[in-house]
Amino acid sequence: MEIIKDCLNYHSDRKNIVTLGKFDGLHRGHRKLFEFMRGIRRDEGIAAFTFDYSIRDTLMGERSYFIFDDDEKRYILKGQGVDLLVECAFDDEVKRTAPEVFVEEYLVKGLNASCIVVGEDYHFGVNRSGDYRLLASLAKKYGYSFYRIPKEVCGGVSVSSTLIRSELSAGHIEKVNELLGIPYFCMGTVLPGTKKGRTLGARTVNQPLSERKLLPPFGVYFSKCIVDGNEYEAISNLGVKPTFDGERAPGLETHLLDYEGDLYGKEVTVEFYHFHRSEKRFESKEALAARIADDTQAALTYWRING
Repeated sequence: MEIIKDCLNYHSDRKNIVTLGKFDGLHRGHRKLFEFMRGIRRDEGIAAFTFDYSIRDTLMGERSYFIFDDDEKRYILKGQGVDLLVECAFDDEVKRTAPEVFVEEYLVKGLNASCIVVGEDYHFGVNRSGDYRLLASLAKKYGYSFYRIPKEVCGGVSVSSTLIRSELSAGHIEKVNELLGIPYFCMGTVLPGTKKGRTLGARTVNQPLSERKLLPPFGVYFSKCIVDGNEYEAISNLGVKPTFDGERAPGLETHLLDYEGDLYGKEVTVEFYHFHRSEKRFESKEALAARIADDTQAALTYWRING
């Protein structure tokens, strides 16, 4: 998958089926959209146009949080068959772009769009004044075909990133996974930790977390760890280790229930399946070790039933 940052000076020689969106979470609705694009492609590429909000955040002193960080989003998009990913800086110039100019310069000239596919609630251009109706009305003028994909409905409600964010913040992992269509996960390279886990009877792999990633409540989760293409049942602790006076940034520690080996430096993916308990401070290392043993047994029972 090719990743383009300088979209103002980019021109694709290949015709592309183009979609646009924030793609926060890449949920079931997004997957339906990409499935449709794969179904109609012939010799065209599949291109996804999204915005990089880091410049805006820097200028405004803010920080945007996403269900999946940049690397995770790229990983999912590649798996959805995307050949070309445009991460356009959301700066003042882009914000002031009139919708038709956006279509002509970015999509038709830049991405060589032969077809544009969007969800029904997508907006673009200055003051978000462009929508699927405008894209449809400009199709003949600029020589592309156009398709609008209806919202995906799950359990009687429309699937949206806003809904998933709310469920994730509440710790409703099973609901989050249902809405996403895949397990919520954290991906990263295993780093050396403090080695406290092995003194507590549970060796763990330690992952850094992106500062821009939206996290569920701190606590213990029943999880799975994917490493080298293999899947292992696991239990994970997300948080700041309050028993050890806390850490300045949240971290993710995962104990693989049936694995022995060194994972330092490996890329791993930890999938969340069930919230077990909240993170808490224990009075002693011994009390923590006893609770870890209980948690591990609970995880073994969970996976025996749900594995």
